[in-house]
Amino acid sequence: MEEKLAEAVGTLRERFLTAARIALAGYNNNFFRGEDHQLKAAIWSELGRIGVRDAAGLIEASFDEGSVPFFESVMAKAEELMDLPDEARDAIAKAIPESNSLVEAGASTGNNLPMHEDMATQLEAGNMPFTNPAAPVQASRGDVTAGLRQRVRLSTFRSS
Repeated sequence: MEEKLAEAVGTLRERFLTAARIALAGYNNNFFRGEDHQLKAAIWSELGRIGVRDAAGLIEASFDEGSVPFFESVMAKAEELMDLPDEARDAIAKAIPESNSLVEAGASTGNNLPMHEDMATQLEAGNMPFTNPAAPVQASRGDVTAGLRQRVRLSTFRSS
């Protein structure tokens, strides 16, 4: 009985991982009609806020290069965590907010982050055109989504 249960669990894991890989590829390739890629939209919005124009190529290149390896890492870690006792998973979940990140926990998300000023300077030095690197872009989420759909084809089907 235990052998059959272990086999069923293994099959379920493989089916889930396969479905998740297909979903990731679909989102990354703008396959699912009418469904936005929220991470791409957020990156587009943040890059626009610091003055980067026409970031579609940057976003798509980043996802082409990093999304599959990142997904595989997340799935491998999730499988690892599934095999831990509940107490160990809970301890890890509680420790995560205190861990390192690119932006320190509790940092302001306002328009005057020094990190953004540094990033604008670095990108400008690399010949990234800015109309005004000091001026934040004011756009609604709807404007951002519309801009993404137009430039990145965020899951909007086009027959031409």
